[in-house]
Amino acid sequence: MQRKLMVLTAMLLLVAGSLLAMRQQELQAARQSAVLHGEIRQHEQDLWNAQAGAARLLRPRQLQRQIDAAQLVLEPAAPRATSAGTALAGARLLAGAPPTSP
Repeated sequence: MQRKLMVLTAMLLLVAGSLLAMRQQELQAARQSAVLHGEIRQHEQDLWNAQAGAARLLRPRQLQRQIDAAQLVLEPAAPRATSAGTALAGARLLAGAPPTSP
C-alpha cells in the first residue's frame, strides 16, 4: 500500500512539473508574440513615414508638366483600381500571377 502511494505521489509530481513547464512555454510564446507584434507596428510606422515622405517629395502636377514638356507617352504599370475586383486583379498582376477572368 505504501509503495502504491509513493508511485502515485511521484506520478502527481511528474504531471505537476509537466503542467508547469507547459505553462512556462505558453508564457514565453505569448511574450515573443507581443514583442513581434510591437516590431511589426514599428515597421509599419516606419513604412508609413517613408511613404508620407515620398508623397511630400512627389508633386503630381509638376511631374505631369515635366512629362508633358518632354512629350513622353507613358502607360500605367497596373490597371487603375475602380473597384475592389480590379484592384485585386492589379495586385495579382504585380505579384506575377496570371490574370483571372471575371
